[in-house]
Amino acid sequence: MGKAQSHLVPKEAEKCLERHRKVLHTVGGYGRDEPGYCEFVLSFSGKLLYFDKLGVLDKTTKPGRPFDENSIVRLYSMTKPLVATAFLLLLQDGLIPSVDAPISDYLPEFRNMTVQAWNQSSAEPASSQITIKMLIAHSAGFGYGPGPARREPMPSGKKEEKAQEARYKPLVDAVEHGHVKNLDEFCKELAKLPLFFNPGKAYMYGYGVDVLGRIIEVVTKTSLDKFLRDRLFEPLGMHDTDFTVPKHKLERLSVQYIGSERWDFPRGAPEKSRWSQGNQCPVLSGGGLMGHNSGGLVSTGADYARFLLMIANEGKDVASGKQVLRSDLAVMAAGDWLLSGFPDPHNIPGWSDESMGRDPDWVINPGDGTGCLGFTTSDGFSHGGFSGSRFTVYPQMKMVAVSASEQGQVNELNKASTDLFMRLEDGMQEAADAHGKENKAKKANVREKKEVPSAKRGTKKAAKPATKSRK
Repeated sequence: MGKAQSHLVPKEAEKCLERHRKVLHTVGGYGRDEPGYCEFVLSFSGKLLYFDKLGVLDKTTKPGRPFDENSIVRLYSMTKPLVATAFLLLLQDGLIPSVDAPISDYLPEFRNMTVQAWNQSSAEPASSQITIKMLIAHSAGFGYGPGPARREPMPSGKKEEKAQEARYKPLVDAVEHGHVKNLDEFCKELAKLPLFFNPGKAYMYGYGVDVLGRIIEVVTKTSLDKFLRDRLFEPLGMHDTDFTVPKHKLERLSVQYIGSERWDFPRGAPEKSRWSQGNQCPVLSGGGLMGHNSGGLVSTGADYARFLLMIANEGKDVASGKQVLRSDLAVMAAGDWLLSGFPDPHNIPGWSDESMGRDPDWVINPGDGTGCLGFTTSDGFSHGGFSGSRFTVYPQMKMVAVSASEQGQVNELNKASTDLFMRLEDGMQEAADAHGKENKAKKANVREKKEVPSAKRGTKKAAKPATKSRK
């Protein structure tokens, strides 16, 4: 990726990034042969402002191949922003009239949905139709089944979350065992299950963007992977992003680690990965996960940054200068899609509280929302995936921060990764404080000049009283 041009970073952010680099390189017990990690910060113009990397693709291979910005990782939920943005291309093409269109216009199996809350014994007819906007805002009423590699709902945890996972477990298993063979069949099976709440009445993270992926297939009459490739990945030069990894790229596919445990494929056999071409899940997951551990997109840190820079530049590809997405749609993508759908944005069940099983570790502040690109705050927008990769775009500083990882469990490296984004936010606050002090000083200087006329403007006689008054 080249050498970082640190002089391009605002001085406050530069100081914070260097503090972070020290944190990253003092992670307890982390050495050159540990599972890989890569992080970098770019300006909106695409210039590299900061870069660092650690570890290897496979710690059991000696010598291990270094992990870097071109290492291929599983995106999991970071698949969602790409698929949601692809949907916006349908609006651009005039193929869908509005984000408020009912999904049953395209997928009739969702026309007569039922609702059964986690603590109810029977289902009842839904009070309204699901709209496309609700799929993206996660307010449609869908939840998620058991997480990656879990065969059963979590043994401990909230009743709401256990009920959610139990409802979808048969569907998850059907995908895993090949009984559900494509996205069309998945949606038809999903539509048979009750929603957890009436559409548009609460928030619950779930299969909404998977359904959105099927709408893209129906409207364009092509497969989701082909549409993404033709309209988004190829125009942006994202040549390593797909639902599968071809044989000649397997040497760049990172091993997936959960703590010290190796996942996805055995030592020396990347061709057995569930993302290896010919062995991939046939259900293309717009949400990032199908079955026990498969289905979403793979990508690289460098590829994902190209996508984020396009959004940051209001739809224009930085490398080619081509307008990939209409500017107003790029702005729409970066905004909130949830809060505007509720009369009281500070009181949304499942978002403002944990009533729908939301992770208590999520910190939701007043005004925070969610949309095409993930979570929206006053600082910008961000998203992350199960394996530890994440991004944040900071419009105020005109910076894009990306980290790529295959460490799907909270550990010291994950904490160090989080430190990158926290330091950038510290830098932004320090810059704002410095700017405030500078403005305050300028105002004081202006007042001083008004009190003491300059020799050029006034006379020495006019200046004397002011001089005396200061003594």
